[in-house]
Amino acid sequence: MPVSQILQTRQWLADNGRADVPVIVWGADRNEDTLTGYAEAGVEEVALSLPTLNASAMRRDLDELAQLVESVSLS
Repeated sequence: MPVSQILQTRQWLADNGRADVPVIVWGADRNEDTLTGYAEAGVEEVALSLPTLNASAMRRDLDELAQLVESVSLS
């Protein structure tokens, strides 16, 4: 979902007394700019896809994901 659409939806919800509705994005791309945009738009959770890999490749992939998530953390 484009960040602009999330912002528009959040504004509509706020205008209608529902600013407390959590926003969750499923199956997001592993793009740092997109993830940063989601964070800045107030998205509460983002679920990233995890491919089926052998154990060593899975550990590498999880390490890369952890670095990506840390790089966009706004806390």
